[in-house]
Amino acid sequence: MKKHISKRYKIIPGFLLGIVFGVIAVNGFIYFCTPKFDDIYVSDLPESYMIINETNYVQFQDGLDCGGYATAYVLRHLGEDIQGDELYSNMAYKVGRGVSLRGIW
Repeated sequence: MKKHISKRYKIIPGFLLGIVFGVIAVNGFIYFCTPKFDDIYVSDLPESYMIINETNYVQFQDGLDCGGYATAYVLRHLGEDIQGDELYSNMAYKVGRGVSLRGIW
């Protein structure tokens, strides 16, 4: 006499096989669709990252005012005498307490 296997036991191997193929598909997608690392050589890096000179200085900000302070730093390097807090108060396109990139332009 043949033993009868219920439908429940037939579904479980198919379900597990689907999970395995799903994991393989997700890993393949991540591997083939994400950008690869760039080759960076130490000889290609600049010796200094600061654009500071004798007339420029770094201000420290409070809160999320970095858009105004960073822009003021660059403008001081280009010859403008401006403070980060006064520049931030005049910027448009504020989002929450920060400023969007459009407000810096």
